[in-house]
Amino acid sequence: MAVFEAVLSVRKIKQVAVCSTSQASTERFIADAKNRFVREIEYISHHSVRQAVSGADIICTATTCAAPLFSACDVAKGAHINAIGKHTLVSREFPLELLHRTILMVEDRKAAIEEAGDYHQNSISIAQMLNSQYAVHQRETTIFSSVGTAFQDACICIAILQKLKVVSGGS
Repeated sequence: MAVFEAVLSVRKIKQVAVCSTSQASTERFIADAKNRFVREIEYISHHSVRQAVSGADIICTATTCAAPLFSACDVAKGAHINAIGKHTLVSREFPLELLHRTILMVEDRKAAIEEAGDYHQNSISIAQMLNSQYAVHQRETTIFSSVGTAFQDACICIAILQKLKVVSGGS
């Protein structure tokens, strides 16, 4: 729910597609979101990850699944993926075929390579992305592949919110 809340803090979301291995989990997530976020958001329950991902602008994955959840062809050009679930040397939530047409962002490249593999070799840090020209990357497909450096994640979130002028800088 924290990832969803973060997305809602920086984007005006009108529709959310939800999919889980358990229909009960999907229904619980939707009920919790409706109670917690009093906004006009349409929630759609999907039985298929491919259906949920199809046409999505933002895709959030948070699973311990060892294999990719969807195909590269399921991801719309210009979409952003928050991949915060299990990433190891032999498992990941997104298909590696996406990497040739995306910007892969990580908290720390060295930690990402050690924990989740060499496919992070050409990744950029979120700090590098924050220091780049936003307009240049605005329409590109991006993936944030988190390897769980929570304190750094929080600092990066604050920096992003400050850059977007959602919160003011501290003194």
